[in-house]
Amino acid sequence: LPGEGWARLGDDQVPAEYSSYTVFGSEDDPDAMIVTGTEELGPLEPIAATGLSLATEMAGELVTGGADLRVEPSEETTLDDRPAFGATLGDPSDGNGYGRFLVVQVTDDRGAFMLGLNTSGDEEATAGIDAAFDTLGTV
Repeated sequence: LPGEGWARLGDDQVPAEYSSYTVFGSEDDPDAMIVTGTEELGPLEPIAATGLSLATEMAGELVTGGADLRVEPSEETTLDDRPAFGATLGDPSDGNGYGRFLVVQVTDDRGAFMLGLNTSGDEEATAGIDAAFDTLGTV
């Protein structure tokens, strides 16, 4: 976990579309969350196209309260020598929300993803999301 105030939901509490679900603040109405899982990748699309679509769709599903997070794609990259794509959502300096997304191609047609969203603007939550992303690796 990225630091104090973060709690991992039990397996019976994690929505089916995710492998893990970690929250900052209340479990019922969290200020921030970090989710992980796997997703089928489009066989004909570059990972950047699939990644941008996933980031936009997942952020839209998790953001509530009318927040509108702008998705800014990063460059295609690698993580542990595997193709990857990342995106930043929102701007931490505007206080309206912030997030990060990364999808890593683990097989020809499967990707592992991590999405961190801070909808409260809390600086501690943003720091926790950044810390979690800074320690990513594949197994």
